[in-house]
Amino acid sequence: MVTKVETDFKLKLVDTVYGCPETGVDLTAKFVTEGSSEKLTYNYFEDASLSSHLRDSTHVVLAGTYYIQAKGENGCSDTKPIHVKLTAPVIQVTYPEPVRYPATVDITKTFIKLPDNTYGYYADIHATIPLINYTAIDKSGMYFIKVQSAFGCEQINPVRVTVLPPFPFVVTAPNVFTPNNDGVNDSFALHIEGYVQFGNLDIFNRNGQLIYSTKSPTAFWDGNFKGKDLPAGTYYWIFNGLDTYYNIRIKESGSISIIR
Repeated sequence: MVTKVETDFKLKLVDTVYGCPETGVDLTAKFVTEGSSEKLTYNYFEDASLSSHLRDSTHVVLAGTYYIQAKGENGCSDTKPIHVKLTAPVIQVTYPEPVRYPATVDITKTFIKLPDNTYGYYADIHATIPLINYTAIDKSGMYFIKVQSAFGCEQINPVRVTVLPPFPFVVTAPNVFTPNNDGVNDSFALHIEGYVQFGNLDIFNRNGQLIYSTKSPTAFWDGNFKGKDLPAGTYYWIFNGLDTYYNIRIKESGSISIIR
């Protein structure tokens, strides 16, 4: 109510001030009364009767309707209501189903995005270590999604990702081959399944002499040594490689018999 006429007296308030439950709002902020007359003195109340002053108008942590009274230098005054809304961003995360490597998990698909919010993805609960591969996570663990509202409110939610390890690698080889150029079973090679990096394959005779060596997973041994056919008998192979999933070295061995 205006108690004395002032030609330049005007109280103008924003209708609603939005904030976060944990930080509240500042009703003394400049934008709240922007457009009002200059050199006004403001008082802040909890009720329309102006009987209860706000204890801390710079840190209002309860939503509701409050009242701001403005007084001019010549004694004019006016009081208007202002609404405070405190809203935390909402995010409901659904843990993804387990997958088996090399399948990956996209944690951006574990919740519904809202257009007014922004999202970040992190490796720690304090949201200080950003994830680079959040759309293709290939390791089990607990990851974290931070949502921020348009008003700066934040919430951090965990999401558990389970990526099962690949099935164990398999290195097998025939125990007999017949290098007689008939087009059937004429060469020897390893059969490898899984995440294995080929190192080298060495083949020895009974005396421990190295008669064949290759670093190529597609190479085949034709039963020759220095361009000559080796006699029928038993030979021994040793394979060295790397399990690229667990990053551990592999050593497998066996025997192969030549039948002519």
